[in-house]
Parts: sequence; structure tokens; C-alpha cells
Amino acid sequence: MGSDAAVPRGSDLPLLLLRGFRALVDDAQVGLAEPAELAEPAELAEAANTVVAATEPDPRPLHGMVLDAIGEGTTAAELGRRFGMSKQAAAKTVATLEHAGYVERVPDPADARAKLVRITPLGRRALWRTAQTMARHRRMWVERLGAELVDGMEEALRTMTAEGWGRGRGHGSRESAG
Repeated sequence: MGSDAAVPRGSDLPLLLLRGFRALVDDAQVGLAEPAELAEPAELAEAANTVVAATEPDPRPLHGMVLDAIGEGTTAAELGRRFGMSKQAAAKTVATLEHAGYVERVPDPADARAKLVRITPLGRRALWRTAQTMARHRRMWVERLGAELVDGMEEALRTMTAEGWGRGRGHGSRESAG
């Protein structure tokens, strides 16, 4: 194949998605180091009193994504399924968040063998901060690209990442191969 061979349209889509993700996450990381543009709700500000300010960890954008996926509580195994990662990787992520004080593990009332991962007050504060930062960076994308394009991009990605798509499924088919 020569250097002037046509590259199929869309072959760079994974790289473009990755670059867009990296741009948002990298910008958000910088943004998390800046003061919040909105005052935090009182119940979240109280969480700051649970730790010494000098030892409070700075949340990372990935922390916010994981905390959002935890919601009202989930198991590490379910969290792994939601992110498409191994149980071991999910357990390591939970351990990191637990060490930072963002989550706690409590007995699962539905399964005595399992532990539920729940967000602590400090974790709710970190989730709020990361959500505010990501929203600020989304607004920057809207300023540059326009609301219609950003809204359309989000809707298209929601459609393509809906339950049943991806993970070895063939060519956009919702039916599993085989």
C-alpha cells in the first residue's frame, strides 16, 4: 500500500474521541486547581470540616466520573462492569477513592458476602467540584462549536454507548455475534 492510499473515512474516529476526552480531562484538571466559580451548597461545605484543609485531596476528573457512576451505592464489581474494567481494577479504584476519603464500603443488605461502595460527604463535595468544572469546560466547547453541535455530539454518543452497544458486538448491530 503506497503512502497516497486513501484512508477510509472515520478510521481516525477513535483517536478523535480520545483526544476530545483528553482535552476535557486535562482542562478540567487545571480547572479543579482553581477556585470554584459558584459557592458550594452549605451541606457540601460542611464536608470540608471533616478533614484538615491541608490534607484534603484534590479531586481528579476521573474521581468525579467514578463517583457519579457510584450514585447512591454500588458494588465494586458492578462499578467495574459500568466502566468496562476488571474486578481487580475496580477494586483498586475504590481503594484509591476510599483512601482519599471519598467513599466508604459498607455491608450490602441484599448480599451478606458483598460490600456496597457509598459516597461520603467529602466525596459528594468532590463530585460537586468536578461536575462544576466539567460544566464550565462544556460551556467553553459550546462557545467555540455552538450549542447545537455540542448537544448533537452528546446525544450521538449517548446513543452509541447505550446498553447493548459495543464490547464485541458486530458493526453497529445490537445483536451479539454468534
